[in-house]
Amino acid sequence: MKNKAPTIITISLLVMMNAANATDLDKKMDVSASIVSECTLTTGNATLVFGNYKGATATAVEKESSDIVLTCNGTPSYKLYTTMSATDRKMVGDTAAGELEYKLFTATGGGTELGINSNGVGDTVEGVIQGGDASGATATLSIFGSIVAGQYKPTDTYKQEIPLVLEYL
Repeated sequence: MKNKAPTIITISLLVMMNAANATDLDKKMDVSASIVSECTLTTGNATLVFGNYKGATATAVEKESSDIVLTCNGTPSYKLYTTMSATDRKMVGDTAAGELEYKLFTATGGGTELGINSNGVGDTVEGVIQGGDASGATATLSIFGSIVAGQYKPTDTYKQEIPLVLEYL
């Protein structure tokens, strides 16, 4: 029986010493995050529909704009352009062999064609999103188009997809 009492006292002292040291560990941890500009480009209803075209038309067939919606957090500046050159802008028929040439512009009534990069080849749609907050700010970007006059092509429906690039800071 003599051996049990010293063991109990020793254990009790060790437990009390460890409990006293636990309060000496008072440290802080930093927590941080950065919010960067991020945008989405919505082309849901961005179909530029020219309607019926007659090759005998002496002037180009112009179409009002097709709208593209840009939504961003923050207030970034942006550029919108395409990677498709002006010479490759040719709609292809669904069934007939033929291509229908068209042009894309950044303003109504023609002018400078929509550019193919951000280095000044052609024109880009540029701006700064205003009023950005946690819910996001939007800008509506307009692309205008015209079909080149005097193209005699087979009767068909002609289409092409255009790659758009959104560059923002």
